[in-house]
Amino acid sequence: MSRAIDHPVVRIAITMIVLVFCYANVLAALVMQWTENSTYSYGFAVPVISAYIVWTKWPALQRLPWTHDYRRGGALVFVGVGMLSIGRLGGLMSLQAISLLVTLSGLVLIVSGPKVLRAIRFPLWYLLLGLPVWNYLFASIQLTGQRAAATMATELLRAVGVPALHHGITIDLPNVSLEVLAECSGINQLLALTTMAVPAAYLWVDSRTRRICLILIAIVLGYLSNGVRVALLGWLTWQGYRVSDPHSLIHLAPGFFSVGIAYLVLGACLTWLSKSNGRNNGTQPETPAASPHVSGTRRLAVEFAVLVLMFGAGASQLVAMPEVEPGESELEVVPDRVSDWTLEGTLDPASARFAGFDQTLLHTYPTASGERRFDALDKEVLRTYRHVSGRRVQLYIGYYGSQQDGKELTGAMSRALQTVASSVSVVRGAETVALREVVQRREEGPRGVVFWYIVNDCVTSNIYAAKLYTLWHAMTKWRTRGTVMMVAWDGAKTDAVAARAAALDFAGALLAEPRLAN
Repeated sequence: MSRAIDHPVVRIAITMIVLVFCYANVLAALVMQWTENSTYSYGFAVPVISAYIVWTKWPALQRLPWTHDYRRGGALVFVGVGMLSIGRLGGLMSLQAISLLVTLSGLVLIVSGPKVLRAIRFPLWYLLLGLPVWNYLFASIQLTGQRAAATMATELLRAVGVPALHHGITIDLPNVSLEVLAECSGINQLLALTTMAVPAAYLWVDSRTRRICLILIAIVLGYLSNGVRVALLGWLTWQGYRVSDPHSLIHLAPGFFSVGIAYLVLGACLTWLSKSNGRNNGTQPETPAASPHVSGTRRLAVEFAVLVLMFGAGASQLVAMPEVEPGESELEVVPDRVSDWTLEGTLDPASARFAGFDQTLLHTYPTASGERRFDALDKEVLRTYRHVSGRRVQLYIGYYGSQQDGKELTGAMSRALQTVASSVSVVRGAETVALREVVQRREEGPRGVVFWYIVNDCVTSNIYAAKLYTLWHAMTKWRTRGTVMMVAWDGAKTDAVAARAAALDFAGALLAEPRLAN
């Protein structure tokens, strides 16, 4: 019986069962992310490819000396489980996802030792590409992708005789203007092609220079294929077809066509670059070395302790995290009178439209409701305030009594705001506070929204700072309260500057309220 338990395959199976139990919530969240977020839709392929690479190496791995590095392995597991617990407290899925790789690396050290970990380090860390930890990078290159797509599409349309002009991310055709939205930036194609190119280069190309070349080709093809897709949509629009519905076949077909061509070209480049391979990429056989002597009792005790730690972390996910001393929400604190502004009315946000949620203001893909909203709020309210001069603004307050996975202040809606917003300063008493705003220019006059977050009484307008505040207070105060506050304004062409100034004045006055001025 003891021999059976000590067999490498049995030990790996037992370890993987406990790992899956420990990270069940994280794995479920990853599957949901891959299913619902088009940017990470390629994620389903990542663990399959990683497992395939390990499978190709398995015969060579069996010939390596399997040792047990309990010190470093145990330390990594402890750090990984700690990251998992902290990430859960702060509602940070990215931290929990990264902890999965840290814990997995520690388990490999414990079960098989450093030589095996070194041999599978590529498929192990390749898993990073499937984790939702790249949002900041995507946001930084998204606008560049949108502009590149608009430029390439315009040039292609001109080449086939379609009169087209572009400015920024907008393409003007004779019959319509097309805007290259964030979802059309080409990030999806770029990621999918790169995710395929990286393991292909590792497995079948033997030169580092050629590997880099293949990956660069994949990046270029990602941008080019997106430019071709946008150009095809523009041509169809010029021909009189309606392609505005993102779920319609006529909208999706150009993407399938351009990406299919890109994969064919990438495959041809892979064939060309791998022709002169002179070595096998598999792990080179080594003469088995004797494992350091570790008593069976000690080994079983250490491994049992590690598994119990992971099992306990997994079991804790089944227990709801209590919210200690939640305190008053901003809905209860915001007064009816703010400086020269007086509450005029309160509406139910579920039945009344709010400018800050409008998809045209956020430059996002069309939805059935025409809006993008914060998910799983505990409370929300929409108020109208009137200035003594007669000018009005709308104040939206969305409140989370506690945050957790799928119920986060810095979720999809905040990321959409962060992508299109710019910085703006307001005066709060004797100081200046940095907030964020989104402004939309329209024929009938501009409109906009100013917004910020309050995380456990700390004011910030940056979602990454909001995440850090949430994490810190989760660890130190056992609180994860979070509130979004948005002030919307709407002005005619003649008084747009005054309308925006009034909204900024109201935001500053609201922040200066004693119970909100932290």
